[in-house]
Amino acid sequence: MILKPIEDTYELWPWVRKGLIECAAKTQERYRPEDVYLLLQAKSAYLYVFEDDGTNIGFLIVQRMFDPDGPVLFVFALWGEVMRAFATECYGHLETLARSIGAKRIRMQSPRKGWAREEFFRAVSMIYERELTC
Repeated sequence: MILKPIEDTYELWPWVRKGLIECAAKTQERYRPEDVYLLLQAKSAYLYVFEDDGTNIGFLIVQRMFDPDGPVLFVFALWGEVMRAFATECYGHLETLARSIGAKRIRMQSPRKGWAREEFFRAVSMIYERELTC
């Protein structure tokens, strides 16, 4: 599985939009896919696609945020139809991406308690974080 940055979201947008609708429905988020499209176009968020054997199997939308001690890679959306099978590889790509921007940690938030059973993140008031070591 590879993680590929996507510069031009236009062609993939129908597929990404479908995934964002599913993400928002599962998490009761207030955003609409069109809100995310604007973030991507403004370069306030970045789209990456998980690819396996030339097939898009999921996507990642991230933002670079800041804590007092440095940058944070914020996972805005993580979606895929078979992502559980690739969880270890997915998390490896997340760490690589976070390190490439000098992030101190990876953060995501979700009301879905299922993330608590993932060893990669730790629950912090329903905000999940992964500290990065040097």
